[in-house]
Formats: sequence, C-alpha cells, structure tokens
Amino acid sequence: MRGLVALSAFALAAMGASVSLAHADWAIAIGRTGSEHWASGTAWNYSSASQARRKALANCRSQGPNCEIIAQDSGQCVALAFGKKDNAYAWAQRDTKSEARRAARQACEDKYSNGDCEISETFCDE
Repeated sequence: MRGLVALSAFALAAMGASVSLAHADWAIAIGRTGSEHWASGTAWNYSSASQARRKALANCRSQGPNCEIIAQDSGQCVALAFGKKDNAYAWAQRDTKSEARRAARQACEDKYSNGDCEISETFCDE
C-alpha cells in the first residue's frame, strides 16, 4: 500500500510539472491611426490563441482604428518597437526581455527607420 501511495504522489507531481511547462498564447495587433502614428495592442498568458487575438485587437482598437493581428505564438518574451519619426515598426521574440528588446529595436532601425526606433512594449509569456 505504501508503494501505491508513493507512486500516486509521484504521478501527481509529474502531471503538475508538465502543466507548469505548458506555454500560454500571446498576440500583437497594430493599426495605423494617421500618417505617422500607430495604435497597438498586445495580449499574453492566454489559454488559447483566439482569446489572445481578441484581447490584442480590443486593446489596439481602444487606441485607434484599422487594427490587425501582426504576430501570434506561445511562450518566450516579445518586444514591439516603433520608429519615432516615421511609420516603421518591428517585433521580436526571444528567451529574455532584454534580448527581445534588443532584437526588435535592431530590426526596426536596420530595416526601416535608420536608427530612430524605441520599444513600446515588452512582455514574457509564462
């Protein structure tokens, strides 16, 4: 009997560990609000991709019109960068917030904005 109790406890602990390793869903939405302005909305730690998309769109639409999902996934850290003087934007997904911020800023500056981007949001899905 003692062996069965120990085995049951081990099985429950193993199931708990597998649940904690599951990744939540995230989404990013953006929409143009003017010639040089963007609305953005993010959502993370949602149990489904559809919930994350709905929340990201609602957050974006609270700032302006024409919002669309530009990225979605699960797990990791994400950063969103916008150009200060133009319509540039980029996002990046990495293992840490600092890596995601660095990659998003670099992508925005290298490809679009010639060195004038700043991070608007960073989050990690857990």
